[in-house]
Amino acid sequence: MESIIIKEISDHLQKLIPDVIKAEVAKLIPALTYHSPDVDLLTISEACKILKVSKPTLAKLIRTGNIKAYRLGNSGVRFKKEELTQSLVEIRSIRYSHNRDG
Repeated sequence: MESIIIKEISDHLQKLIPDVIKAEVAKLIPALTYHSPDVDLLTISEACKILKVSKPTLAKLIRTGNIKAYRLGNSGVRFKKEELTQSLVEIRSIRYSHNRDG
């Protein structure tokens, strides 16, 4: 008797779990795929053009934390245009302050 109840519960759970997982994933998808129209996302090539650097230099800037990059699933790495511009301004202001002091 006990084994029959366990078997029925097991069968019920095997049917229920995939449906619950699908429902939970469906709730998460909008948050993961939302793209604000106000954010300009750039490719690696576009970021290199704006910063006037090579791809290896851009990779180094990412590794050192000077530039923030975002991965969008299988579509590769993207950069927020506003953040690139801010990074460029910060670099220029640092150079300017070093030149003034020196």
